Amino acid sequence: MKKISASTPILKKLGMNTEDYYYDGSFLYQQRDGETLCKVPLENIIRVKVSHTVVSSRRVWLVRYVTTPYKTERELRLLNNYSIFNKDFAGFLAAVQAANPLADVQEMNFFRL
Repeated sequence: MKKISASTPILKKLGMNTEDYYYDGSFLYQQRDGETLCKVPLENIIRVKVSHTVVSSRRVWLVRYVTTPYKTERELRLLNNYSIFNKDFAGFLAAVQAANPLADVQEMNFFRL
């Protein structure tokens, strides 16, 4: 599993941004303290887009997915951890596009980090 979210100590002290996000070839995982809270198949993700919210010089990304039993839509918010040395978030965007070619996935650029 590759980590795609950034940790912000200030928000963690305030009780916010306590989840970490990981992905592999098939799933997106939401974890808190090493326990998996949510496991989303990449083919169920229908949209990944950047929001206008900025925290610690990073933009918040919105990941919208469809739950399997009732086809309801849900959304996760995460701070990406993309850097010169860590390109895992870009790999996540490519993996979502490959798993679901119909998904609306925004491309990363300098202004969307």
